Amino acid sequence: MFSTIFTSQNSSPNITINSVTWSISLDTSATYSGSEQSVMVLSVNPPSATYNLTTIGATNAEEKAYTNLVGTGLYTGSFTSPTLTIVPATISGTPEDYVFYYTGSPQTAKVIKKVTPDNATYSGMVKVTGTDVGYYTSSITGTGNYTGTVIGGVLTILYVLT
Repeated sequence: MFSTIFTSQNSSPNITINSVTWSISLDTSATYSGSEQSVMVLSVNPPSATYNLTTIGATNAEEKAYTNLVGTGLYTGSFTSPTLTIVPATISGTPEDYVFYYTGSPQTAKVIKKVTPDNATYSGMVKVTGTDVGYYTSSITGTGNYTGTVIGGVLTILYVLT
């Protein structure tokens, strides 16, 4: 009896992912918004490619967001997106001046008004207190996710001659 052994290999060729278009084209920065920001895939070539994504988002200043794409199944290739770095938001405020007359008691005024963003963190004081005749001012400087300095108005205490 005659027998023949026939082996057939059914192997499919791997297909290379040629390119990925990201939501940013180069390393760049975005201003702190309080929300997580990330880099997204806009398109993949070939369009039918299958892949896995690993996305690292960033929320706070100095954090970096990026995404990795790795082909799966018949698709090969791996890509890492450009990096999106979160930068601090800039605070602002409105200086306001006050004039009081000397009473011998402490007097307080809010010399920086309308600090924005509303939830901004900063060092320094928006109010000043003075007792003696003179000029009092203050400033604030953004901290953490905020940057910038706001110089306040002036609380002036005058001496009245009687």
